[in-house]
Amino acid sequence: MAPKRLWASSAETLMKILETLAKFCSVLSGILLTFITLMTCYSLIGRNTTGDTIVGDFELTGVATGAAIALFMPLCQLKKANIIVDFFTAKASEATIIQLDRLGALFMAMAFGLLAWRTYLSRSMSALTLCLIIFGAMLVLMAIRVPIAVAMFAAGTLGYLMQTGWGPYSSFLNNLAFARFASYDLSVIPLFILMGHFATQGGISKALFQFAASVMGRFKGGLAMAAVLASAAFGSICGSSVATAATITGVALPEMKRHGYSGRLSTGTLAAGGTLGILIPPSVPLVIYAILTEQNIAKLFAAAMIPGIIAMVGYMIAIAIYVRVVPGQAPEVDDNIARFSLAALGGIAPIAAVFIIVFGGIYGGYFTPTEGAGVGAASTFVAALLKREINWAKFKTCFYATAESSA
Repeated sequence: MAPKRLWASSAETLMKILETLAKFCSVLSGILLTFITLMTCYSLIGRNTTGDTIVGDFELTGVATGAAIALFMPLCQLKKANIIVDFFTAKASEATIIQLDRLGALFMAMAFGLLAWRTYLSRSMSALTLCLIIFGAMLVLMAIRVPIAVAMFAAGTLGYLMQTGWGPYSSFLNNLAFARFASYDLSVIPLFILMGHFATQGGISKALFQFAASVMGRFKGGLAMAAVLASAAFGSICGSSVATAATITGVALPEMKRHGYSGRLSTGTLAAGGTLGILIPPSVPLVIYAILTEQNIAKLFAAAMIPGIIAMVGYMIAIAIYVRVVPGQAPEVDDNIARFSLAALGGIAPIAAVFIIVFGGIYGGYFTPTEGAGVGAASTFVAALLKREINWAKFKTCFYATAESSA
């Protein structure tokens, strides 16, 4: 037993060291994002006043973005925040999942071990056969819980090496791997996500839900409608549906339970409302789609606004019908909910100001979407400071959460 205890203690110590290093890397990446934000704001002010800008600010932003994304990845991997396919293992036991994870690691080792026979394999099979093997290997890796990104990287690496060899592959990684991350356009993604986390840690989301509840509280099912309205409003400064759902759930779910809403209605409403985070601009999937298809990000944001509003109104109408058709899901009109007031309206002034500054500037032609993301992150941070609800611990939490989401 002594060797096992020693091994367990050593493993635990190693994990603590790795977690500390990963968090340190995340803080460094957050500092780089802060540098991008400040540089963007300085360039905008100089360009619109004296006409001076920072020489090479596009290149600096791209390099800083690449370094920030690379520094994000250790914490993402350590926290197991990578996306996996759990369709086949959703009901499996914990022991089975552990064995599948080990099998995935073994399968990857075997796949890379086959590269020793790259020349023989590539000469003895057709291109179609090689393609089917690579695609099949990727699907098998996904099925046994290997993270999607890792499975795609492993399959692509296997195919590339079998076709070209280690020399061209090493050159490819040396020249293009970092270049894929060091993109000026990609910097908009972590900046918009950071903006949303600043709003969360700064208490802006709580004020947002309180205002929505004061407006919708007079109706039956009003808190559920308020959760949808708050999700849509929060989605306007956060490009992630996961962050939107988690943030609004943290402030809305306790209130809905306290006022007697059923668990089915509460969780269903918050899950549906969270999807508005990727539909109402800024939207991370829209940014990625625009980069891949070389489309205008601002035009895609404008095109998504109307469908987002329609979805929000549709959800609210569905809630209103559901609570009247299905009894016991929501209480009657609750007189204990605070009514609309100027104080509640003042609570959403920061988020309204950020939205107007960011999207007014983008559509007014004052700055690009990437610059708008930097301005939005800076504006949201200032708003959080003015509310006096953010400290150094919450500041680091914003960096950790941004790291997990972005990487």
